[in-house]
Amino acid sequence: MSTVAFLTVFVVLLALVWRFNFSFFNSGPVFVTKFNATYDYIIVGGGTAGCVLAARLSENDDVTVLLLEAGGSDWENPNIDIPGLAPTNMKTEVDWNFVSERQKGLFKGLADERSTWPRGRVLGGSSSINAMAAVRGSRHDYDRWARYTGDRTWDYAHVLNYFKKMEDMRIPELRESKFHGKDGPVRIEHQSSSPLSHKMVEAGRSLGYPVSDDYNSGFIKGELSTQNTHSN
Repeated sequence: MSTVAFLTVFVVLLALVWRFNFSFFNSGPVFVTKFNATYDYIIVGGGTAGCVLAARLSENDDVTVLLLEAGGSDWENPNIDIPGLAPTNMKTEVDWNFVSERQKGLFKGLADERSTWPRGRVLGGSSSINAMAAVRGSRHDYDRWARYTGDRTWDYAHVLNYFKKMEDMRIPELRESKFHGKDGPVRIEHQSSSPLSHKMVEAGRSLGYPVSDDYNSGFIKGELSTQNTHSN
């Protein structure tokens, strides 16, 4: 059996074991069928930000919180639970199925010169379908928000403090970086990479493409090794 065939069979078997035996390891969520007439907080959108906000607000036992999500639950979905199956979520019921608009000079090799733009339509939002990659936005995005709103607390220098607060950085060379934290709840590690991945990076470097040692430092351009949250 070839290596590719073996890995394919292994992933399928792992998905089946996960799907049918996961309840043995975890009691599962509690589904509520009766709702209150009023809530102290109603959060629209159960993506990354919405879920975190709901969790933090609900730490106060004296308030009620309702989180609304257009998609379904991510519970016991092996395509979500197993990072390697993330591509199978594209163009399914857990994806909003967006496509980009035509832009001059872009996507010339794609049909209709448009790219698919996966966005999570499921509890957890896009963080449920992105193979658990840890990716911040570009610093220019946050600085632009600050300019548009006239509120400096949205700029990169301010939001960086919150990124650092949530992180438990486990990549040795980044653990003491001024761009990362090490006392937060979200563990960040490098994904195990194959020799082919290293060859691809070296090929890009030889062609003059920049190589990024840390794309979460605010500058997102360049070839890179993915930072992940697989241990959470």
